[in-house]
Amino acid sequence: MSRKPNWIISPEKFLNDSEIAMLTKYLKEKSDLAKARGSIRPRIDGFIIRLLLQTGLRVTSACTLKISNIHLKQKRLTVKAKGNKNGVIPISSSLAQAIHEYVNIVRPFLLKAKDKETLLLCETGKPYNRRSLYMKIRAIMTRAGLPREKCHPHILRHTYCCMLYKNTRDLRLCQRMLMHANIQTTTAYSHVLDEDAQAAIEDTFHW
Repeated sequence: MSRKPNWIISPEKFLNDSEIAMLTKYLKEKSDLAKARGSIRPRIDGFIIRLLLQTGLRVTSACTLKISNIHLKQKRLTVKAKGNKNGVIPISSSLAQAIHEYVNIVRPFLLKAKDKETLLLCETGKPYNRRSLYMKIRAIMTRAGLPREKCHPHILRHTYCCMLYKNTRDLRLCQRMLMHANIQTTTAYSHVLDEDAQAAIEDTFHW
């Protein structure tokens, strides 16, 4: 018998569908306006959120992501995980396109320092550290109107896995994508499926 995790992903620990829609709508509107005005900052904000929401990266991993770790043709990222281990995760075609645009259109405006390799650069041209990226993401989520308790970068990681699990029902896949060493950590996300199953039963057999 497998051990149950000592915690579960409860609703306050991930974004629901309406909150994801709220966040993505806010970022799209800001990005569209920025393109029209020739502004860069809102496009940076949108890219950072999209990167974390569509990869499940920890803030530390995002900070250390290098241009050489990105393989757009293969749609793969080589990511440094906990314990100084490297893992390879796939990305969608749309995210690959977003990375291409960021690297070739947005990032050159930021590139002032000698660091030519780090992907994410702040407006001074220097790489983010863990704290500065944490504060940046929290500020973006707050401006988007998300609940205060959900304005936390790790919420994006939880949301990524919940979305992936709800679409695949594959805990092993989620484990590999999140680079969890132990499957027991990943089983915390199975609670999301339990809630979906209960809702489906209520909707189907309400008579």
